Amino acid sequence: MLAPDHDCFDLQTRAALVSAWPVLHVFTATEDALLEARERAEDALGPLAQADEIAPWDEEDDEEPWELRIALPGLRGADWNRLSAVLADFSPILVPGQSPGITNAIDGQQRDADVLEAGGLTAHLWFNADDGGVVGPELDSLTSLDVSHLASPLVLAMQAHGVNLPLFSDQGADTLEAVIDRSSGRVGIRGFIPAEYVDPLDGDALMATREGLVGALGDLIRGQASAPLALAPDLLWDTRMGLGFVVWTLQPSQPILPSDTLFAEGLTPSPDALGALLRGARGLCDHFELQVWTDEHELTVMEVAAQLPIEELGFVGGPPRWILTDEGPRFALVWLVDPTLDAAVLGLALLKLSTLDEVRGARLVPSQLARTGDAWQQCDPTWWVRGSRCFVRLRDGLPDRDRWMPGEERKRSEQDAKVEAALGLALLRREDLPRLEAHEDGLLRPVRIGDRDAAEVRFGSGTTPSPDELERLFDALATVRSPHLASVHLACLRRSGVAVQLAYLPAS
Repeated sequence: MLAPDHDCFDLQTRAALVSAWPVLHVFTATEDALLEARERAEDALGPLAQADEIAPWDEEDDEEPWELRIALPGLRGADWNRLSAVLADFSPILVPGQSPGITNAIDGQQRDADVLEAGGLTAHLWFNADDGGVVGPELDSLTSLDVSHLASPLVLAMQAHGVNLPLFSDQGADTLEAVIDRSSGRVGIRGFIPAEYVDPLDGDALMATREGLVGALGDLIRGQASAPLALAPDLLWDTRMGLGFVVWTLQPSQPILPSDTLFAEGLTPSPDALGALLRGARGLCDHFELQVWTDEHELTVMEVAAQLPIEELGFVGGPPRWILTDEGPRFALVWLVDPTLDAAVLGLALLKLSTLDEVRGARLVPSQLARTGDAWQQCDPTWWVRGSRCFVRLRDGLPDRDRWMPGEERKRSEQDAKVEAALGLALLRREDLPRLEAHEDGLLRPVRIGDRDAAEVRFGSGTTPSPDELERLFDALATVRSPHLASVHLACLRRSGVAVQLAYLPAS
């Protein structure tokens, strides 16, 4: 991140405000000063339960600061002006942040970066710290944005920095390409120097080329600062196509992949669907998450503890989670719930919880899916609850793509034929859904996942579904009438469309 005295600091702030995930950083010399900064921030914005207070590795080292880190999705410019004013003597820094799953992967040192520095700016190449594999965002071309006018000034800047190699993009030689991050919706500009020109370079020449490219991009960023298409001073570089790069723009974030269903007020699922959801999820998830939407976290925790038999019910506190409401992103309380808990007992407790004045809404969803292991901590799960069924999508913060449980192909059974018939009855005449793609032997692909039979179905090959299309798809899948289907299913959004693993109930 850039310090307040950096000449591109204002561009960094503007980039944060138009991103999907602005994050505030305040560095202080003492813990008391950090707590003072947090108090001022909460005076300006209200309670900030998501605030992270990060102590120095060595508290005896006066050079190591304390850090206050607060994710502020949906932060408006007016709120930032008020916040930055009350924190002025702390020199607050606002940067485009990462989703919680990616942040957890970085904090847990599963994801690391190779950093290039040149011209006062830095570029990051992210990689899996375990195997060294390069990790980049999933980018789609954005044909609606014309960036052709930037290719020539970039080539001239590269030459000024001693990089006399050709510039390419997927549009051809001497071109740049507008792209969009399928996860965050950030708009960027992509290009590369082909591997045939980069691979023959020796170590010193290769490093000079990399640094020269970053320096040239810095010149382009500064030159565009007042232009209609301004650029952000945070960069990515890549080695998978020779020497590639992405420079983000200051265009507003445009999320193009659907996220979580809006968190409703009241109780989800309804009590009459609770028993079927719990029964059908056994063996598919280690526990459930009870997510509670509230405006006063601390008061709600105390109120719940006073009104509900938490210990008797076996509720265990879990990491809070971001939810999406019709008022924007909110930070929700989470308790972990044993899926073997009696549905009637749990239902009464949830009904009582939903009547508390401090509670806006409560939702019970499957959590820690079987076979995810430690990777669950790096996942950004989203849920679509439909009656007694729930569809789960796992965005994996380590490789930055949807997590998928590979299934072993198995022989088609009579059970598959019945599920396939139910699928066809519910979906084939629906023209408002992504197209159901047939497999080699029918509408579904029979697979075995762990100890459970399942069926893989795919929709909308070659297209990216809109949020409305995905909502309609899950609505339709929830109407498939089959006694063989479980209540928890895994959805995966791919470049080639949507894939869903429909889990079967175990054989009796």
